[in-house]
Amino acid sequence: MNSLWVWLGIAAVCGIVELFTLELIFIMFAAGSIGAGISGALGAGTPVQILVAAVISAVGLFVVRPIGMRFLKKSTPETLSNVDALIGQPVRIMSTVSEHAGTVSINGETWSARPHDPRAEFTVGMQAVVDRIDGAYLVITPPPATPTDTPN
Repeated sequence: MNSLWVWLGIAAVCGIVELFTLELIFIMFAAGSIGAGISGALGAGTPVQILVAAVISAVGLFVVRPIGMRFLKKSTPETLSNVDALIGQPVRIMSTVSEHAGTVSINGETWSARPHDPRAEFTVGMQAVVDRIDGAYLVITPPPATPTDTPN
């Protein structure tokens, strides 16, 4: 019964390491350790426990892990964060935006803004989207034309 606790301790350490790596490697070693612990609790000797740990870990690494990694990559798309996520988003014009000044609202936050084209001017009520971020300014442009916006 002592070997069960040793193997469960190894499994716990592997599980904790997996939390930091998230590569589905140490979790496979943890599964092998749990299997070895169970075999030890059932009366298997140390060589059999090691063999069980090795077989379960190998099957996990070479069969289960590739399937798990495909699933994880498919279910977690690359997402933009912070200000990069603002690019392409619509803004609400709060005050006239010209080459000198202006403010817009996006996601409930007020930003200073400038037009992409220095000659352009956006007044309250006009539509615009974020083209890029330039320091503390959102650089805005008119929204892209959609097929329903063009005359036939």
